[in-house]
Formats: sequence, C-alpha cells, structure tokens
Amino acid sequence: MSAASRAAEILAEAGAVITGSHVVYTSGRHGSAYVNKDAVYPHTERVAELCGLLADATRATRPEVEMRWSASTSGRSLTAPGRMSTTSGVATMRASSGMR
Repeated sequence: MSAASRAAEILAEAGAVITGSHVVYTSGRHGSAYVNKDAVYPHTERVAELCGLLADATRATRPEVEMRWSASTSGRSLTAPGRMSTTSGVATMRASSGMR
C-alpha cells in the first residue's frame, strides 16, 4: 500500500474526511470536501503514523524536518530543530524556512 493510500485510509477510519458538503475554507473559497484533522487527534497511534508518513515523504526535499519522539503526543512528531510547538498535545511542524 502506498503512503498516500495509507494516509487516506487513516483519515477515513477516523471520520476525518468530509465530502459532498458545502465548505467555506479559511481562505474564503468554497468547496465540497474537507479534512477535519481534529477527528484524528484522539487516535494518537494514527497521528504518529501520519507524522511518520509525512516525514518519510519530505525527507529528500526537506532535510530539516526530522522525526522525534514526544512524550506529549505519546508517539512520534514532526519537528524542525529548535522549532517545535504543540497544539492540543499534538506537535505541529514549523520548518526553518518560515513555513508555519
């Protein structure tokens, strides 16, 4: 199974994928699909797996993104050295290039 397929499966299992609905994105644009990341947060093992998939996918092009174990998430989290922050116990990635 590809990483993209596994990520889609994890999100679907958590009920995080919303389709066939009218959604207004934070940009103000409208759409019919949305990924509700908050639905995944209670499933810490799945969050850790998603972080691992993302880290693996970005490793070649974003070497400053690394995998670290974090007690606050009970699993793995993505970090850029010296730039880790957490929200609701789940790590968020902030790369050294200023991406937030």
